[in-house]
Amino acid sequence: MPNLLRSDFILSYWILAWFILYTIGIVRTSPLFATLLGAIENIGSVIYFIFMGAPAYNIIKFIIINSIIKGLPIWYMIVRSPSISRTSIIATLTMVVLYYTWLLMNSMNLYKIYELVGNGYIDGTNTSRKTFFSYWYDVAYDKIIKRR
Repeated sequence: MPNLLRSDFILSYWILAWFILYTIGIVRTSPLFATLLGAIENIGSVIYFIFMGAPAYNIIKFIIINSIIKGLPIWYMIVRSPSISRTSIIATLTMVVLYYTWLLMNSMNLYKIYELVGNGYIDGTNTSRKTFFSYWYDVAYDKIIKRR
């Protein structure tokens, strides 16, 4: 197993965990607002990756992974309850503050995360680390498509 970036350092995974808790009924506040903001940020990341000359494989991988962890939840939440409540906005802001606090407590910051993850998508430099879903996407691709 490669040197993966800790999953608790990825805000999208926090949002995904919130979505799972919401879906199974443990949490009542919808993460629709947070998921939409995450999707908007991902669109910006795709544009940045294209601008920086990332390989098509990595861009497609990023789009597929984020379509699964954000696109499907957005679709589900819009079908279930398409409104964004004030509580959802406050919960999103609270989660982001907790997330930043967690990063600081672990001697990490957003710049380091974007550098580690971004380098992995742009050029795969030695300073980059893969995320959990990126690693397993590559494993599945190698086993199913390349048949290694």
